[in-house]
Amino acid sequence: MALKDLIAVPHYTVKLPSDGSSIEIRPFLVKEEKILLLAKETKDIKQVYNCIKSVLENCIVSPKNINVNKMCYFDVEYLFLKLRSKSMGEKIEVMVTDPDTQQKFETEIDLEKIFISNLDIKSKKIKLSETLALEMKYPNFTDFVDVSSTLINNNLAEAGNRVEFILNVLTVCISKVYSGTTVTDCVALPRQEIRDFIDTLPNREFEILSEYINHFPKIEYSGKFKNPTTGNEFPVEVRDFTNFFI
Repeated sequence: MALKDLIAVPHYTVKLPSDGSSIEIRPFLVKEEKILLLAKETKDIKQVYNCIKSVLENCIVSPKNINVNKMCYFDVEYLFLKLRSKSMGEKIEVMVTDPDTQQKFETEIDLEKIFISNLDIKSKKIKLSETLALEMKYPNFTDFVDVSSTLINNNLAEAGNRVEFILNVLTVCISKVYSGTTVTDCVALPRQEIRDFIDTLPNREFEILSEYINHFPKIEYSGKFKNPTTGNEFPVEVRDFTNFFI
C-alpha cells in the first residue's frame, strides 16, 4: 500500500443554494493549500478565481462530471466557503470599522453563518413592454469571473462607471428575447450582438434591468460587534466574497 493511501480523508455533503442539489467534497490537502497561498499573493482577481476553480475541481468527489465553469457563480462561492470551513476551520478574521468613531478592529466571522441573499427572487422573465420581454439567467462561473475581473482591474466601480458594469453583466445574462410572437435564443449569439441590442433599449427599460441585476443573489454575513473602547455595539455586514476568501 502506498503511503498516501494510509491517510483517511473525510467526505462532506453540501447542498447548492440555487437548486438544492448535493455535492460531495473532501477537505483541502497540502497541494490545494499551496494553490491558495499563491492566490493570496496575487492582486489579479481573475487569477484568484482560477485558483478557487482548481481547488474545487480537485476537492469535489461527486458528481464526477461536474463542470465548475458552468456552475452558477454563487453556487461556486458558497461551495468554496463550505470547503474552506471544513478544511481550515469555521472562523475567519476580518477588519470592521465602527461607523461612529471610525476605529478599525479585527474580529472573527463564523463561515457557517454565511448565507445567500435574494434567493427568493424566482422570476427570471422580465416584461419590458407590451411587446418585449427578456428571459434572464444567472451568470455561470466563467462569465462571472470575466465580468468581475473587468470591473476590478479597470476600476469601474470606483470610477463611477456602474452603467458599463451593468451592461457587461446583462450581455451574459440575457438568454431569450420575446418580441411579439418571435423568440430569439441568445445563448449562442455573439456578445457584441447582444450588447448592440441592449444599447438600443430606452432608458426606462434599462433601469428595470439594472434593478434586476442589483438584486442578484450574493454571499452575505450579518452580525454585531462591540467596540471595546466605547462599549457601543454596531452591525457588521460583509458582502464581498473576497473578504471571506482572504
